[in-house]
Amino acid sequence: MKPKRIAAVLAAFSILLTGCSSQKNPPDGSSSGGNQEPPQTEAVTPEPDSLPDDGDPAPEGDTAVEYEDTDDELTEETPEAPVDESAFEWRVRPFLEADDVYPLSVSAGAGAYGDFIASDYMLISRGGKVGLMTRGGDVMLEPETTRAYSCVNDSGDRHVLFTDGDPDSGDRICFCVMTGALIRTADDVCTLCGGDLRAGGSGVAALYDTEKKVFGVMPAETVRSAKAGDSLPLADSFVMSGASVPGSAAALGFVLPDDFISSEVSGNGTLDGSFGVVRNGRAMTSFKYRNATDFKDGVAAFQQDGKWGYLNKAGRLVLPFEYDAAFPYSYTKDGAPEMLPYLPSEGYIALNQNGRAGYSNLKGEIVIPVGTFAAARPVFDGQAWAKQQGSGLWGLAAFGAAVTGEAPVQQQQEEAPALTPYHAVNGEGWQEAYADLLRTAGTGETLQFSLCMVDGDDVPELVLHWYDRNGFVQENEDVEMYTYYNGSISDLGNVSCDGYCTCKYLPQKQIVLVGGMREDVALYEFRKLEDGELTTVCSFSMIMSGDRVKYMIDGNECSKDTYVGRWKEYYNGDVSYDGGMYHNTEENIVGILGVEAPAE
Repeated sequence: MKPKRIAAVLAAFSILLTGCSSQKNPPDGSSSGGNQEPPQTEAVTPEPDSLPDDGDPAPEGDTAVEYEDTDDELTEETPEAPVDESAFEWRVRPFLEADDVYPLSVSAGAGAYGDFIASDYMLISRGGKVGLMTRGGDVMLEPETTRAYSCVNDSGDRHVLFTDGDPDSGDRICFCVMTGALIRTADDVCTLCGGDLRAGGSGVAALYDTEKKVFGVMPAETVRSAKAGDSLPLADSFVMSGASVPGSAAALGFVLPDDFISSEVSGNGTLDGSFGVVRNGRAMTSFKYRNATDFKDGVAAFQQDGKWGYLNKAGRLVLPFEYDAAFPYSYTKDGAPEMLPYLPSEGYIALNQNGRAGYSNLKGEIVIPVGTFAAARPVFDGQAWAKQQGSGLWGLAAFGAAVTGEAPVQQQQEEAPALTPYHAVNGEGWQEAYADLLRTAGTGETLQFSLCMVDGDDVPELVLHWYDRNGFVQENEDVEMYTYYNGSISDLGNVSCDGYCTCKYLPQKQIVLVGGMREDVALYEFRKLEDGELTTVCSFSMIMSGDRVKYMIDGNECSKDTYVGRWKEYYNGDVSYDGGMYHNTEENIVGILGVEAPAE
C-alpha cells in the first residue's frame, strides 16, 4: 500500500511525523490530534503562570474524574471595535489579489498537530488554484494546481508537490525547500537535491479511555486513517508509558476491551470520536469536543458546535468558541481540505471570525481587535500577512515589537506588460531589433515570447518558446534566448529547464539555469550572461543507478552535502521565470515593444 500524503502546510503530525501522507476523514468528521509539545518559541507575550507545564503535578485534590468544565467562563462574543491602524502598520501595503494566503509548513522536525513550522514561503490560492510565494511577497509560482502536498522523509529531504491529481504519480511541479527551486517532474527522485519524493510517516496520537481512566498513544498513521467506531489492534502499538507519551495532550476518546490488562496489552480498542484535555494521565475536561489540535505554547484549539475556542493545559477556557477554521492544514487525495484554526506564533494567535479577523495573546487578551482585518495569518518575525477590510487585498502587517515607526514599503501590483511597453535608458534600438526578429520567426499559437531582465542592464533579454506538445514531454523543449548588446542582437542558444518549456534566471546574479532530467541523469548548468555572451560557470549532475545517487560538480564526484552547498551558492530561492509569456501576434508585438509594423 502506498503511503498517504500530508498537505504542504503539514510539517509534522503529532510528536514526530515525517513523510508523505494524505488525511482521511477523522472520527465523526473531525480529526484526531497528536500530542507533542514542541520546543517553546520566544513569545512576545509571556505565557501566563496559570498554564501548567507537563512536568508539574496535577492540582492538589484533582483526580481523573474530579475535573470541572469551565467552558462557560468566557461566553461573551469578541466586542466589535473600529479599525485602529495605530496598533499596527503595513510593512508592505496591501497589493496582492488572492483568495487566501497561508504559511507553507514543511519540516522534518517535531511539531504539533495543526501547527505551522515557520518557513520562508507562503502558499497562495486564487480561483481554486494554489501557488507559491516568498514570505516577503515575491510570487514564485502563480496558482495553477488544485492542491499541494508535502513530502518529508527521515533523511530530512523536504519537498512540496503541486498537482491536480494523485501526488504519487504523473506530471507534478515540485518545490525543493532545501534549494529553494521549482522543477516539473514525473520522477520519484528530486533532480535538485537527490531527495526521495515518496516516504512514509511516523509519530503518535494520544488516546484516553474515560471509563477505565487509561491514557496512552498509538501510531499516528493508524489513528488518523481510522474513523469513529473503528476497531484498532492494541498489541505492539498501544503504549502507556515512556518518552513517547506526553504529559499534556488533546486526546481522542478510546474504548479499551473489558478485559484490558495494562501489563498484557492485547485485543482491540475502539475510537469514539470525542476529544478532551488529559494532563499527567488525568482528564482535565469532559470528552465532548468534536475536534482538537495539539498543544502549542500552552494552548490547544478545540471545536464545539462548529466553532473553535482555545483551552490551556488545565482545561481552562482561554478564548471562547466563536472562531472559524482558516488553515487548510491538509488535503485528501480527492482534494478535500481539512480546515483548522491557527495555533500561536510568537505569542500571537490569529483569530478569524466570519470575514473579520484580529489577534490575541496567549492569555486570551485581544491585542488587535477582531474586525481590524478581513483575514489574519500567523506572525513570523513580528509580521503577518493579513487581508485588508474593504479592498480585499493582502499585505504584510507589523505590530508589537516589530513596529518601529519606519515608513512602510509601498508595493503595487505590476501593470500588465501589454499596457506598459519597456523603455530602456540605454541601448536604443533593441525594441525594433526584437520586433523584427519576432515578425520573421513565425506567429501563432505555437510560438510565445517573454522579456527577461537577466544581465542587469537597461535592456531585457528576449526568450522564444515553441509549444508543440501536450503534457510532460521532455524531448520537446525548445526555448531560445536573445540579447541586445552593443547595437546588435545575439542568439544565446537553448536555455530550456526542467521540462517547463520555459526559462529560469537569477537576475541579481546575471545567471541562467539550463538543463533538466534525462532518463537517469540530471544535468544542470549555471551560465552567466556577461558582455553579450552566456558562459558556463558551474555544472551539476546526478546519476541515479539502482539505489545509489552519484553527485558531481564540474565532472568531479562529491558528497550530497557538498553538492547542495555549492548549488545554494548560485541558486537559493531567488529564481525568476520568464517575465510573462505572450503569443507571438502582431497585437502583442505592438503592445509590448511599442513598435508598429512597417508600412507595406
